[in-house]
Amino acid sequence: MKPGREKKERKKKEKRLDVKGNTLGSKKLSTKLGIICGIVLFVCMMGSNLLSISRFTNGLNLAMNAQFNKISEENVLKIQTVLDQCEQISATVDFELQRLFAVQAGGVGEGTITSRVNGMLTPDQKEAEDIILNAIWSALDSNDNLEGVGVFLEPYTFSPNIQHYGPYAVRTDVAARTLENFTYDRYETRPYYVDTKGGYMSFMDAYIDTNGTLMYSIGVPIQYNGQFKGIVLLDIRSDIFSMLDTVDENYPSMYIDLVRSNHNIIYSTHTDTIGSNLKEIITEKGYTELSNRFNGTAAFHTETKEADGTYVHYASPIQVGNEQWWVKTSLPEKEYSAAVISIRMITLVVAVLSVLVIGALVMAALKKMLNPLTDLEKAANTMAAGSLNVNIDYESEDEIGSLAACMRTMMERVRNIIDD
Repeated sequence: MKPGREKKERKKKEKRLDVKGNTLGSKKLSTKLGIICGIVLFVCMMGSNLLSISRFTNGLNLAMNAQFNKISEENVLKIQTVLDQCEQISATVDFELQRLFAVQAGGVGEGTITSRVNGMLTPDQKEAEDIILNAIWSALDSNDNLEGVGVFLEPYTFSPNIQHYGPYAVRTDVAARTLENFTYDRYETRPYYVDTKGGYMSFMDAYIDTNGTLMYSIGVPIQYNGQFKGIVLLDIRSDIFSMLDTVDENYPSMYIDLVRSNHNIIYSTHTDTIGSNLKEIITEKGYTELSNRFNGTAAFHTETKEADGTYVHYASPIQVGNEQWWVKTSLPEKEYSAAVISIRMITLVVAVLSVLVIGALVMAALKKMLNPLTDLEKAANTMAAGSLNVNIDYESEDEIGSLAACMRTMMERVRNIIDD
């Protein structure tokens, strides 16, 4: 190698050694120990805190799952209460008709009492009619969500002498105790009548009545000895499901859908979607995901990606007649995760601040503990300069104290040698 080049390489090597020495080698011992301890402490504590945050987040997610599953289950109970109320209204009518059918099984005489609905009635038929009509008016009077109640029977069912028997009353009929008799051809082909012939409660999709009110029609079957005899019809305002309008300030965008087996939305806290089908308001992929889950029978939660972001859904099933409905609670994923992210960030910031504070305290303690070394360094420099007039008064029994004692002994011996 040429002398000039060798000289350059030697200077570069010396420069690297100097830089390396200045990074940590030139630092004071207290600073070195502080930096090392700080790094070790930071790594250990951050690892521990991240593990704790992860476990805490998992626990929080489980708690939130339980919370939303509970909301869905509570809404199922609310819907079941509504359905039970509808069945209770029809129970009085059904019970009285069952009694009448049993009486008429032994034969029916000529009617001598004028019916308030149609034709002439026997005393038994008149008694049954009075109970049925009073049940209709009482139901309308006691339930603000009921707009109309009717009892629609097959021809010649109420009496062998009466073809059409279909008393129907609306809210304005209650005070005057009036009603209208529907002829068989007015309801025989209506979905609420045809669908109920299967022996199960039928529930029609939402519609707007002549007054502009959002309504539902429910048909409850009347059977005797396994034979279909007619239905009890309930025309109900959509407000009957208003108990689903759950408000939570932590989740302002949360909404609830009541979805029937054909995926039509019976009711929603997003009222503009009532009557729509799920496939009309969500993406095809999201609809496929939900409809596949709706084919099961167990409560579930899942996520779907929509045009405005990802949504989290919790759904619980409820049996309505021969259909399986779903009560679905939904909210944006970013709103769902906001609480978890917030707590995670707060925990992380607290962890970092804790590490910094503890690191500062450790460095301060080390500096205080190693401060006597500075005095010993000054004493050694004074001795190296030729002066033995040095006072070392550190008397501790630790390693630094032993070093101070050795220096005092050394100076004493040097003085003795000089004196000799």
